[in-house]
Amino acid sequence: MVDIFIIYDRSVELFSQSVRTDALTTFFIAVTNLASPLFIAVSSVAVLLIIALYKEYRYMFGFLVAVVGTQGTVLLLKDIIGRTRPALFRPLVIETSYAFPSAHAAISVAFFGFVGFLFFHHAHTWFGRWCAVIIPSVVAICVGASRVYLGVHFVSDVVGGWCIGVLWLIIAIIAFRHSRVTRERELRIGLKFKV
Repeated sequence: MVDIFIIYDRSVELFSQSVRTDALTTFFIAVTNLASPLFIAVSSVAVLLIIALYKEYRYMFGFLVAVVGTQGTVLLLKDIIGRTRPALFRPLVIETSYAFPSAHAAISVAFFGFVGFLFFHHAHTWFGRWCAVIIPSVVAICVGASRVYLGVHFVSDVVGGWCIGVLWLIIAIIAFRHSRVTRERELRIGLKFKV
C-alpha cells in the first residue's frame, strides 16, 4: 500500500514539473499565498473583528476551533512524522519545515471552509449558498494543487492536509451548532422563569 502512494506521489511530481510555465508559476504562487501564515493571520483578525462588530460571538468560537485546531494538529504531525519534502526537482518556493501534512492545504479548508459556512448561514438565496460552498472548495483545491506544482509537497501531503482541515471544520461546525442549541435552551429557561 505504501509503495502505491510513493509511485503515485512520484508520478504526480513528474507531471507537475512537466507542465511548468511562467504563467502557471505566477498563478500558483499567488494562489499559494492565500494560505500563507501571514495572509491567514491577518485575515483571521479581520474575520474576528467583523464577527465581533456584528456581535455574532458563537461564530467566533467555531472559527477559532477550526483554525487553531487545524494549525495545532498540523504542527504536531509534522514533528512526529518528519517526512522530508520532494527533492527530485528544484522547488519554486523555499520551505524549511517537514512535508506531511501540508499546512497550506489544511488551513485553506479550515479557514475558507468556515468563512464559507458563515456566508452560507447569512445568504438569502440559493445562488448565494452555492457560492458559499463552491468558492471555498475551489480555493482549497487550487491551494493544494499549488503546493504540488511548486515542488514543496507530494500529493499525499496535500490530501493529508485536506483531511485534517475537513475534520476540524466538521468539529467546528458541530461545536457551533451545540453552542447555539445550548444558548437557545438557556433563553427558553430564562423566559420560563420570567413568566
